[in-house]
Amino acid sequence: NEDTTQSSAVVESFDGNTNILTLTSVSGSFDDKVLSIIDFNESKKIEFSGTKIYTSKIDNIFSDLFNSFINDSRTALEVKNYKNSYMNLEAAFNVSKKDTLYLYNAALVATEAKDYNIALGFYEKLI
Repeated sequence: NEDTTQSSAVVESFDGNTNILTLTSVSGSFDDKVLSIIDFNESKKIEFSGTKIYTSKIDNIFSDLFNSFINDSRTALEVKNYKNSYMNLEAAFNVSKKDTLYLYNAALVATEAKDYNIALGFYEKLI
């Protein structure tokens, strides 16, 4: 059962012909936002040894994605949609792995949802 919750996000992508980063405002599902984390991390890796022209823009997008995941998690928790809540908390952790509190909270919410194997997986990542 795919989550089709729509959220506004700013997405930047490379134009294959000219290597220019273009801004596009789009709405995306949870899955689209998670995939964008992977793509933007890959872009940052490519720029790591170069000019880092787009890294600061990507960091701004990560901030927006992080806030979107946190807000979506909070909204889901308010209506006791625990699965959606812990999935968004895990995604927030994947945007910013420095703060493990979000993964810990995902484990707590997964426990509340009685998804014990998922909760255990989150706890194991924390170790």
